[in-house]
Amino acid sequence: LVRVGPRGRRDDLLARGELLLVIDGERGPGFEYAFSLARRTGARLLLTGRTPAPTDRPTWLDAAPETLEMVLGQLQHDLVERQRMGPAAAQQQVGRARAQWELMRNLDRLREAGISARYHCCERLDAHALERLAGEAPLRGVIVGPPPMPRQLPGDPGEYLLLTALGTLLGLLPLVDWSQLRLLAACTPLAGWSGQPGQGPLALAGDMLGWLIQSLQQRHPQLRGLAFAMGGQGTGASRSDMFLEALLGSELPRV
Repeated sequence: LVRVGPRGRRDDLLARGELLLVIDGERGPGFEYAFSLARRTGARLLLTGRTPAPTDRPTWLDAAPETLEMVLGQLQHDLVERQRMGPAAAQQQVGRARAQWELMRNLDRLREAGISARYHCCERLDAHALERLAGEAPLRGVIVGPPPMPRQLPGDPGEYLLLTALGTLLGLLPLVDWSQLRLLAACTPLAGWSGQPGQGPLALAGDMLGWLIQSLQQRHPQLRGLAFAMGGQGTGASRSDMFLEALLGSELPRV
């Protein structure tokens, strides 16, 4: 965890009803951090992600968490045996179904918690979509979720993550009214911390992301920034608590 910004508690970062943009925030850690922050502050959420919302209501959307894998296994079997779909295509469709199930479950969680939220499906490097969303009145905070890892990368994984981790934040620079923004948090690639061969670009992405957030905070003193990387240790709830304490608290928690 690396936080840059003024010390002291900052429970005033977001007020009830103020708008928080969460890039790649429909699923996974990005959603959990935004959910916890909105529940604490009453902020409204504008979520983006690459998962398209389903156009109908297939039965697997109503699967309970403990039965989801069994239901999706049956779906994959039916796609191959009954619809004569190839194994690779069936696996890809099941992966899409799993992502859509998580998306709809998370949107239900927001409604049940009384959190005002809107979801927009777009790529994180879609400049036109980000420009339109950044123009929403007025943004008070931005969370940039972990870079996505597609099954087939166009090139070197490290270079891909370097470009996606930094490209999103760099793309926001001309779009956001930084005088109005009070919160900026971005996830750095965790893998670069272990120092394994070939992970140089990952570590570089984390360093450059932290440096960029620090530079923005120095230019805009009202901004509190956080560059964070959290792995699989602990539950989702404990990681969210650590994120909130790092963002709002007076001192960084022990990691």
